[in-house]
Amino acid sequence: MTRRPLAFALLFALLPAVAPAADLLQVYQLAREGDPQLSASESRRLQIREGAVQARAAMLPQIGGQASYTRSTSDSSGAQVFGGTLFNNNTSQDSSTRDVGLTVDQMIYDRSRFTRLRSQRELGRSSDYQVEAAGDSLITRTSAAYFNVLVQLETLAAARASETALKKQFDFASKRL
Repeated sequence: MTRRPLAFALLFALLPAVAPAADLLQVYQLAREGDPQLSASESRRLQIREGAVQARAAMLPQIGGQASYTRSTSDSSGAQVFGGTLFNNNTSQDSSTRDVGLTVDQMIYDRSRFTRLRSQRELGRSSDYQVEAAGDSLITRTSAAYFNVLVQLETLAAARASETALKKQFDFASKRL
């Protein structure tokens, strides 16, 4: 019986060295910074919201362009015989080509794109609710853990008081005998 209160006493004595006393709001802020469920929910929300941005981008004007430049040179030399006469033929050719193009496309009406944008926006709203639910869950988990620690500290204090009282009774009974 004395081992358990002794273990609690040691734990309670070491507790202030390990964790400073904090109120519920400080504990919640620490939990909010390091909670993986809330972080994952916020990341999913950002990802889903990017889908709405991409759906809107598909409806904006699309501009494209291209440019090309080609240059070629050819040299030829040779001798040709025409009617018994020898002709020396040296020729050189230079050519260059430039092409430039610009295209602009604008969607007038495409029901599938409007539907996709609307559905992505609704998914964004849904992800907002999921983040809010994750935050509510964090509040519940944090407060439950905080109050459980407070209950355990009170239980430890009661066990200490009970141990002290029983020790006094034992000492008193020992003196009587």
